[in-house]
Amino acid sequence: MAHNPMVEIVLEKALNVLTEVQDVLAQEIVTLQFMIVNIEKNMPVGEECIQYRDRLDKYFKIKESVDKVVRQGNSLDI
Repeated sequence: MAHNPMVEIVLEKALNVLTEVQDVLAQEIVTLQFMIVNIEKNMPVGEECIQYRDRLDKYFKIKESVDKVVRQGNSLDI
């Protein structure tokens, strides 16, 4: 593969941004998990935080995708 310096710069910046996104998502996931636990402690028995759990699932899926892209990007020889 021919190395295009501009492409390498863009890919490197994209990987740096995705790495920051990984950190933010990890922090948000932990925060949201604690929020769910605290909210459910005060809710009537049998009720759940469906909206928060849905949001948590979305964060997990996005984080898995970002993790995969970062791993693949880091394995590139740029």
